[in-house]
Parts: sequence; C-alpha cells; structure tokens
Amino acid sequence: MLIVMATLFGLAIGSFSCVVIDRLPVPLDEPNEFGERFTMRPWAEVAGGRSRCSACGTDVPAHLNVPVFAWLFLRGRCKNCGASIGAFHPMVEASVPLLWLALAWALGWGWTLVPMLWFVPVAVIVGVIDLRTLMVPTKLVWPAAGISVVLIAASAVGLGETAVVVGALLGAAVLSGALFVIWFAKPGGLGFGDVRLAVLIGLHIGALVGTGGMILVVFSVVLTMGVAAFVGLILGGVLWAQGNRRTAPVMPVTASSPEQRSPDDDLPTEASAQAMEGAAAVAGDEPEATGISTLAVPFGPALLAAALIVAAASPQLIYSLGL
Repeated sequence: MLIVMATLFGLAIGSFSCVVIDRLPVPLDEPNEFGERFTMRPWAEVAGGRSRCSACGTDVPAHLNVPVFAWLFLRGRCKNCGASIGAFHPMVEASVPLLWLALAWALGWGWTLVPMLWFVPVAVIVGVIDLRTLMVPTKLVWPAAGISVVLIAASAVGLGETAVVVGALLGAAVLSGALFVIWFAKPGGLGFGDVRLAVLIGLHIGALVGTGGMILVVFSVVLTMGVAAFVGLILGGVLWAQGNRRTAPVMPVTASSPEQRSPDDDLPTEASAQAMEGAAAVAGDEPEATGISTLAVPFGPALLAAALIVAAASPQLIYSLGL
C-alpha cells in the first residue's frame, strides 16, 4: 500500500515538476547585462493558472492531465490541435516516483529517506532546466536548500543522531568549497551556479553518510565529483551524437550560470542554443540547425545524477567504510 501511495503521489509531484520546468525559465530577446539569456518568473506565475497546450493555448481538462497515462492515451498529441507533445513530459513525470522507489529500496522507509523525498523532484527540475538553458535556477536552489536543512534536522531528531546535521554541514562546505576552487582557478570552465548547487547536494550527501564519520563524508563528496565527471562525459557523448557535433567535450566545459562569464565571452549565446538543441534531441524532438560547431555540456545535471547514485550507495559506504 505504501508503494502504491508513493507512486501516485510521486506522479503528481512529477507532473508539477514539468510545470515548473516549463514555466520558470523565460527566454530573453537579448542577453542582459550579465550575459544571461534567460530570466526566472515569479513563483506566483509559475504555480498559478491551468495547464495549456503550448501550440494552441487550449486549456487541458483535468481528465486529460493525468501524469504519464494522459500522454499515452493521446499518443503524445494535443487533442485540440494535434500538435506533438514531447516525450520529455511523461519521462519527467515518471522519474520522480521511480527515483523515490529506488531510494526507498536502498535506504529503507525511515527518517533517512525523508530529506531525499524532497531532494528528488528538486534535482529533476534543476537538472532539466540546466540542461535546457545552461543556468542553475538560483531562485529554486536557495529555497530548496533552506527546506533541506529543516528536513535534515528533523531526520536527525527522528534518528537521534546529531552526526547527521554535522555531516550535512561538512558535506555542503567541502563540495561547494571544492567547486569554488575549480571555478576560481578556471574562469569560464565552471559556472558559479554549480557552486551554489553544490551547497544543496553536499547537504544531502553529508547527511546520508554523517553517521559514518567525517572522513567518510569527505570521501563521499570526492566520490560524487568523480561520478559526476564520468556521467558528464556520457551526457556529452549523448548530446554530441544526437546533435551531430564535431567536437567532444571535456567535463566541466561550460558554465551553468552564464552570469559568471566575462562580457567578451560569447559562449552563453552559443551554449544556450546548443543545450536546448541537445535537450530536444534527448526528448525525441528534431533539433534545428544553428551552424554552431562546438558543444557545451552543463555540469549541473551530471552532478545531480552523481548525487543520486552516491545516495543510493550510502548504506553500503557506511557499512564498508564508516568509522
């Protein structure tokens, strides 16, 4: 029964995640003074209003807005105008309950799982937005980190382990500090948005392994970075193959937050186009030709994927390496 409830609620959260992904970023006609090609809508506009077809603007009735199943029933097309609805929507909707169940299987149904139930939809939203726009939405990351602190503290109380909070703080400091050093040493190679995102990720990784000792927290953070580099190479290969690019990336190769680039750097313009083409290709849509021969790969999605992998492995890490 618990699995059924988690699946249904996860589908609902996944559906709302699609809404946030679609509505939160707003493309700008021209880059602003920070080089950004996207801005973020107010939360009231993101959460308000009914779902509409992006092609004809027709409101989607409730019975045709059921996560995953509505897309399958309509065969991926709008009932009113017949416009194609990308496979991205059911993929995102299904990802939340699937990740929830996977983590529940790895971590168990207990206090340890509670903060991760929050982290999963946030990771999906941030990862997809970063993949599409090459921007980590700070408008979401900082509030999400604040809620994570509260949930991690509640988890620590429920478990009776202050080491959970200590591990969370240490994880956030080590991971964000490491990425800050990379960002500072190699300007343009990593966006400062990834440094901010590392605070959120480090909180959760540190909380999961905090009971294993400080050394295990540091090891888990380093492991997360290593897995992220590997996932990033795979992601870059997929985007390159789907977009028929001529150059391969080295992770991390571009900023997730374009505002961190110098005014003379034209990568935000090119990178945004490439990332959106690559995301469209992954979702099953045909990318448009832009004449750009380089490939930009956001590091945020790889970092988030690595965090979920390490999170699932955290019980084994504590058992094998905990001090």
